[in-house]
Amino acid sequence: MQKLRSQGVSCELFVEESKLRKQFEYGQKNNIPYIAIIAEDEINNNFVTIKNIETGEQSQVNIEKISAFFGL
Repeated sequence: MQKLRSQGVSCELFVEESKLRKQFEYGQKNNIPYIAIIAEDEINNNFVTIKNIETGEQSQVNIEKISAFFGL
């Protein structure tokens, strides 16, 4: 989150242990347009999986270039 915020990306952490479906539902309910999925593979390879809540489209983005993904 520090890397995201340092690049101007507003973000929030879903702290409750739950399935991804519940986290996606939270995003939809709170009008959060994208969800970042950061698991072990992403951490080890320095990327983030970004899911567009509206379209369901997913993209893998280098963490250092995340601001370009969001047009910042």
